[in-house]
Amino acid sequence: MTRIPLVRLCEVSECGFNEANMCRAAAIQVGDEEVSVAPRQAAVAVHPRCDTFTPRRGAHFGAADLHAQVGSCKSESCKYNERFRCTAEAIIVGNHDGHADCKTYHRPG
Repeated sequence: MTRIPLVRLCEVSECGFNEANMCRAAAIQVGDEEVSVAPRQAAVAVHPRCDTFTPRRGAHFGAADLHAQVGSCKSESCKYNERFRCTAEAIIVGNHDGHADCKTYHRPG
């Protein structure tokens, strides 16, 4: 059976699924957002963004008995990505320039 990694820690307190630094979604998806690195340049930077991030508007909406897993990962440039499946033991999600990123992301090499 394939092991699915857990979200060990989430530092993004403004997410509605975050409860005491634990992600209470059933699963998250890590995306692969490309953004321009400077005005009018073709170069892009890859951000392993937590696509499940949802701003908190009042109460939490995750379930206290859930401990999120990584459902899929679209960050193909990460050494832990194997056919959109995360092979890390566990991941940490944290803030990066106003959005939530997978801090376990690591380029090969």
